[in-house]
Amino acid sequence: ELILITFISVFNYAELYYEVGLRLKLNYRKIFINKLIGAIGYLIGFLIFLQTLTWHYIFICAYLLQTVYCIFNTDLFHDHNSLLIALRGFLSVLYRMRI
Repeated sequence: ELILITFISVFNYAELYYEVGLRLKLNYRKIFINKLIGAIGYLIGFLIFLQTLTWHYIFICAYLLQTVYCIFNTDLFHDHNSLLIALRGFLSVLYRMRI
């Protein structure tokens, strides 16, 4: 269960970080599509939940789909500094879980 919560945290952090790329340019169409993809992800996760009875998949599916959409539709992923910041955030989440 702890691993699934870690995935939720990492995908949520990544989605929020990369979504800024959509908001910097105020591309309302892409922001709407991102939220629509999130809603579809929640639906897919809910269907998986009905089969597995593990609630974590609801959030993992939504955040994962939104993160993938944001990565392909923003310029932040191609910036090497942003990759280092994202990696640093991921490692800090893992470190906090260890304590």
